[in-house]
Amino acid sequence: MDELKKIDQFDYIIVKNEYARKLLEPIRPDVISLPFLSYDFYDPNILKEKQFLHLNGRAIQKNTELVVKQNVPMTVFDTTKRFVCPSNIDYVTPYMIKRDIKKILNKHSVHICPSLYESWGHYLYEGLSTGAEIICSDIPSFTENLDQSLVHTIPVVEKIDLSYLYCSDNLSGSFPLRKAFFVDEQKFKDILENFEPIGKEQQRRDMFQDIMSKNSKKLIDFFKNIYI
Repeated sequence: MDELKKIDQFDYIIVKNEYARKLLEPIRPDVISLPFLSYDFYDPNILKEKQFLHLNGRAIQKNTELVVKQNVPMTVFDTTKRFVCPSNIDYVTPYMIKRDIKKILNKHSVHICPSLYESWGHYLYEGLSTGAEIICSDIPSFTENLDQSLVHTIPVVEKIDLSYLYCSDNLSGSFPLRKAFFVDEQKFKDILENFEPIGKEQQRRDMFQDIMSKNSKKLIDFFKNIYI
């Protein structure tokens, strides 16, 4: 709430997606939506294996709570060490350097990204850069950019679940504009247990490169013209 009170102190307010811009528009009509960039981690020399990957890192909005309840074999990377996982999950908690992340991203053929919300969502776009299949929540920062015929999207509903840290740490209302979009759990389960590939690896690579090319131009044009 304090941050919203300070919003008029700044010449520019920049957000990473159009949905966020609309949330702030009643407070600051001149908010700028400026998409972000993600690393291209593609390495054609790393052979993909038919494996599921969920890369949580240290985030609290990735919906890892639901992921670790699934019965399919998968790898979950989570440096928070918050979860107790069943035997079907290879639960990896040590911090990884960039070189190791690149290997992991390229090795796994399917990346699970059912986020409750994202301003951008590097873990999805970095996975997409490798040409991997993407399973993701139907949230604004993803659907504003992705060709949904090439990714597996899961319907969402906006709600609050206090068993999730992402929701419970906002009981004080410190983040008045925070939204939480929960995926359809049965649909998510069905996609994992009956997984069917869609599209081609090169099509997903092309989509990633197209998104990054457009976003790079927008960023460069904005900062080139900011003082004109």
